[in-house]
Amino acid sequence: MNVEVDIVSGDVPYEAHVFVCTSGTWCPTDGAAVAVFGELKRLVNGSPALRARVRVNQSGCLGQCGHGPLMVVYPENVWYCKMTPEKVREVFERHLGEGIPVEAWRYHPAPGDHKLVRDAAGRVVEDPCHADLQSLSREGAASHPSFEKNTVA
Repeated sequence: MNVEVDIVSGDVPYEAHVFVCTSGTWCPTDGAAVAVFGELKRLVNGSPALRARVRVNQSGCLGQCGHGPLMVVYPENVWYCKMTPEKVREVFERHLGEGIPVEAWRYHPAPGDHKLVRDAAGRVVEDPCHADLQSLSREGAASHPSFEKNTVA
């Protein structure tokens, strides 16, 4: 992690602060949000190198319903979507450990809320963020500029 303040001076208590959405209407039901939080917390607390540098907290709704479970890393403002405990391990090792965000799981929202439209049963019926990907094959989508591995059906 590259942070431009001196941690030793006490300017900031942590180099990174990670928020995992575990509440709201959809993140807890769209995936294993509590398990994602628990796994990241376990990994960070088990790492002497990161325990004092990285803080992991549960958050309320992050306004991106349908893309969850969501996770955001500050101060870098790096968002991850459709997280699983397995994906969290890679983010822990590469992003938090080595300072390299995991592009395969990143989510690049424009400013503001981006809640997906759902039907009465709670299924996503419209995904305007990825509408252009719905017509692409899995192979063709991989080279598309807005492709995210975890959002292509």
